[in-house]
Amino acid sequence: MGDLAQHIAEQAARAPKFAVPEVLSGRFSEMAGLVCSMAEDLGAAIEGSPAEVFHSLARSDQRVDALYEELMTEVTDPAWTHGVAPAISVALLARFYERFADQVVSVARRVDFALTGELPESALRDASTPVGGSALR
Repeated sequence: MGDLAQHIAEQAARAPKFAVPEVLSGRFSEMAGLVCSMAEDLGAAIEGSPAEVFHSLARSDQRVDALYEELMTEVTDPAWTHGVAPAISVALLARFYERFADQVVSVARRVDFALTGELPESALRDASTPVGGSALR
């Protein structure tokens, strides 16, 4: 997760003028807020307050996944007018955030298992989902 956070910071520093076109800033703000909250909640779970954290994180991850899909749809739309470089920045940043959220859920799954000895219900359901369940993943 640290590597992904570093990639986000590097991408933003590398391309400050077009890291995120203004029209998409709201979605990126929401995505950033979600992953920050997820990381904080995971920290609390690891410190000993795990009550239903996994399920909450999984719900947040679903929203991050939806935002990722929306952003990818936006930058691949023929009506995209912001150019190639901003599209690449958006795609990279969205993917970094999406992977960060996935990794938070993965760690939470392990914490939940360590505490309860059982995999969370949605982890079992996810294991039966085919790899690459989405065309954009």
